[in-house]
Amino acid sequence: MLPKIFRRLFQNEGYGKLLNKEIIPSDITVDGMVRFDAWRKSLIGCLFYLPTTTLPADYGVADGSLFLFEDFPELGEKYESGGFAGLLLNFDASDEDKNAYPGKWIPDAANPTGLYAPRLTDLFIQNSGTADAGKYVAAGLPEITGSTLFSYTALTDNRTADGAFRVEYSSSANTPGWQDAKQSIRVRFSASLSNPTYSASPTVQPPAVKLCPAVYLGRFA
Repeated sequence: MLPKIFRRLFQNEGYGKLLNKEIIPSDITVDGMVRFDAWRKSLIGCLFYLPTTTLPADYGVADGSLFLFEDFPELGEKYESGGFAGLLLNFDASDEDKNAYPGKWIPDAANPTGLYAPRLTDLFIQNSGTADAGKYVAAGLPEITGSTLFSYTALTDNRTADGAFRVEYSSSANTPGWQDAKQSIRVRFSASLSNPTYSASPTVQPPAVKLCPAVYLGRFA
């Protein structure tokens, strides 16, 4: 049997209107509403970028703030049902762990009354597999390497370079033998010769826009 509220709304029991004819479109069914609500609850904890700087009551900023279950009971229900599996740190996680996994939620106690949200401000989002979900990725640049070699004998004149170095030279010999030759040598350095990532952009920080990372917390109590 349907719950009383649905019997009243959909079967016109009590004083309610016949919901499927007078309040909402006739093609929305009880099953459809149940499915929609299940889908809505599946979004609890998900990240959104909203077109406003004033967040609705059901959202919070992913900046490490604490959100209590008494204010967001559906958040607590999802936590208790294991809905944050793989994206939770222990309540007593060390600062090192917190810094290593800023994308994970943290209970406020062994028997939690709320969750601390992920700490995403000033961080870019990088997609990953499940194993590294929530993990911090430090800024970095590829290594720049290179070497040069100069060797001279009376019969040979060798100049080699690799990696980020190039040898550019000209020479003219007045008399046979390298001792009497006039030499000019120029060594050129270019990071892009070592790795094409360099010179691909004039700056390490690409053009970006700042948005507020909001998480859906379920209906506010």
